[in-house]
Amino acid sequence: MAELDTIRKELETLLKEVKQLQSQAAGPDAEKATAAAEPASAEADVSSASDALDELQAYLAARTGEAEEIFAEHPLATLAAAFLLGLVAGRIAFR
Repeated sequence: MAELDTIRKELETLLKEVKQLQSQAAGPDAEKATAAAEPASAEADVSSASDALDELQAYLAARTGEAEEIFAEHPLATLAAAFLLGLVAGRIAFR
């Protein structure tokens, strides 16, 4: 859950930066219009980011379920892959 909060904060920061870049590209008149509309659009942006995070969470949950099914269907291959991955990680760590 802490990871989701971190991602949510990063998305909010990213949205602010994008808005700043858009206002700089549009010129000084657009900055005034953007500043007037920002309070209403900030809640919409947070809602949009929250929806995107919910969608991402559902996607990752589905992928996790698929991985668990594959592991259950092929336990020997999964064990061999984990063993080899451990060997590679050990070699890299002790260099």
